[in-house]
Amino acid sequence: MTAEETRQRAAALAESIATRSLRLARGDIVAVRAGVHAMFLAEELSLSLRKVGAFPIIWATTDSLVARTAREVTPALLVEGVRQVGAWLSGTKAIVTIDPVADPSCLQDIPEKNLATSAQGMRAILNEAYAHGTGWLSVALPTPARERALGHAEGYLEELFWASSCFDPEELTRRGTTLARMLTEAKTVTLETGAGYRLDIPLGEVYLDDGLVRAKDEPWGFGGANIPAGEVFALPRPGLASGEVALDVAYHRGTPITGIFLRIEKGVIVEMSAEQNEPLLRRRFDLGGAASRAVAELGVGINAGIGEPSGYVPTDEKIAGSVHIAFGDNMALGGESRAPFHWDMVSLSPTLSVPEGPVIEAGRFV
Repeated sequence: MTAEETRQRAAALAESIATRSLRLARGDIVAVRAGVHAMFLAEELSLSLRKVGAFPIIWATTDSLVARTAREVTPALLVEGVRQVGAWLSGTKAIVTIDPVADPSCLQDIPEKNLATSAQGMRAILNEAYAHGTGWLSVALPTPARERALGHAEGYLEELFWASSCFDPEELTRRGTTLARMLTEAKTVTLETGAGYRLDIPLGEVYLDDGLVRAKDEPWGFGGANIPAGEVFALPRPGLASGEVALDVAYHRGTPITGIFLRIEKGVIVEMSAEQNEPLLRRRFDLGGAASRAVAELGVGINAGIGEPSGYVPTDEKIAGSVHIAFGDNMALGGESRAPFHWDMVSLSPTLSVPEGPVIEAGRFV
């Protein structure tokens, strides 16, 4: 893809975000948080925001700054001023985050505890703003470093991102509304991910991510959205999920953890293993404490434009018929679990059932 083609696609996506996703009014302030590697998209978005009468504030960072902050700033200072910064951001209409880290390997030599504290401080700042009614939009822009880490040819994830981001919100809304209604009426779902693996999850609020930031009092609205879009997700009722589940993959700092097995009792992981990188799985959950092991989300992919798994979770979890479970923090989704991270794990060929029968069978909608 040429630089001009990338610029044209960035301009089209920026216009869609400014005119459709965020639903802005004149005078609205939007914070745009991005790494310097993504400034081409932040620039197009800022221009599109100005064209609709909104005002952008660029909140820029670099891989080096993210890494040095986690390494050199004391834990006490990392979380200090959370309420003040959160209160400042609460005056914005929305916060758009374009993946601020270009190369996840920049974090490899940072102690887990430092990274967790840094992430928790940033998450607390954002949650404070969300609690005041600020909307959010997360843009999962892949980079060449992530492509290399996942073993893809240059441009593969980039093309997948642009193709899956040119969504038709009306189609996603139609498809997602039907599923959201079914899950809301079901109240409890059963997830099967292979012979003998069954997880029963009583559900709370059910939400739709069709790429449009909705008010919380709208049907299936939760105040946020993702690009690429395309999932229906639910907050599990705390302390009630029970059973066993096998999940295909999760990632931490770009490192894959595959063949994951989890046993869950009263909504919390009590036993775990993995075929690849099990020590990393255990170390991260141990560091996060009990709250990090809580079931925080059940998500169902509905984006038919993503045809195959790539190992890049922001697109894999949107594959139509896939299911992902998240653990840890769900404050940004309207939940009550506060933890250092929100960690998604994907099942690509699940069977998901409501009391009336299967909704998804072996990764295909029934």
